[in-house]
Amino acid sequence: MEKKYQIVKILDASTFIINGGSSDGIVKGTEFSIIDANASPIKDLNNNVIGSYAVSKGTIYATEVQEKMTVCMTGTRENMPSVSAVFEDLRTYEHQIELNVDPADIDTSYDSDEPVRVGDFAEIINEQRSQNE
Repeated sequence: MEKKYQIVKILDASTFIINGGSSDGIVKGTEFSIIDANASPIKDLNNNVIGSYAVSKGTIYATEVQEKMTVCMTGTRENMPSVSAVFEDLRTYEHQIELNVDPADIDTSYDSDEPVRVGDFAEIINEQRSQNE
């Protein structure tokens, strides 16, 4: 069974720390799906719980991997400038995608749908392989 990782700290709406690192085989670029720690139970017509369903809250990528923890960030999105800006500058720009996080869970000491919360799971959805493999 694959280890379950969890969000242990939220630095801002696009930067998260999970409780797994290089000792768990995580490498830079590993892709995770953030899954609600409290998945909703699914009941049949007789009100019996038959399973649970958890929606992905977003995707994050390992950017800094330490032995027992990993800093993950969302991807970037390319924006087209507004119509008025087109006449000033024809370039597009990228910005970090921000996820809907619970503001109470953001650790502001670093100055840096349902919201992402501390304790949500981070499931690997695409492993990167080191170049030595």
